[in-house]
Amino acid sequence: MAQQDSTGDDEQEAKAYIRSGNDRILNNDFQGAIENFIKGLEIAGKRGNIKQPTTDSFKSGIETAIECLKKALEIASDSDGEDKELEMDTLIGLGHACRLNRQLERANQHCQEALYIANKLGDTLRANKAMGVIEKLPPWIAYKRMMTTHDFLITSTIFKHPIHQIAFNRMTYKTKLFTMPRK
Repeated sequence: MAQQDSTGDDEQEAKAYIRSGNDRILNNDFQGAIENFIKGLEIAGKRGNIKQPTTDSFKSGIETAIECLKKALEIASDSDGEDKELEMDTLIGLGHACRLNRQLERANQHCQEALYIANKLGDTLRANKAMGVIEKLPPWIAYKRMMTTHDFLITSTIFKHPIHQIAFNRMTYKTKLFTMPRK
């Protein structure tokens, strides 16, 4: 029984480091986020070959953070639906890091997924965080993803909240400005 308690404590400690890393990602503190992710992944035993970047370049920091976030998402998803907040935060952090690394489609995909989960659970805080990242994307990226047939049901439920409806209207208006032919 004592060993099972220590395993539970290790899992909680790993999740705490991942939460802290997610907060640092959103504040653009990649070095600190990577340190937290590596500690959390080591405790969970899923570090793999992730190493702290040796150069201090912005690009290598983001790429390492993305790798850490992918591993952290595995840990967050393995919690059998118990900790959806951690999964949403990790998806939002992954979306933010992908956006900074110019992987716009993937950034939108991760944030839309977090937004869908947040909407299902009624978590407006995380829904607003996800929308904040989506709004920073070029409008045609978010609009294109929303209008695919696969995502139509998702977006029709996501944008029932008035704040998200306003953001959706703003994105569609910007998209129309870019796609309308000029006279």
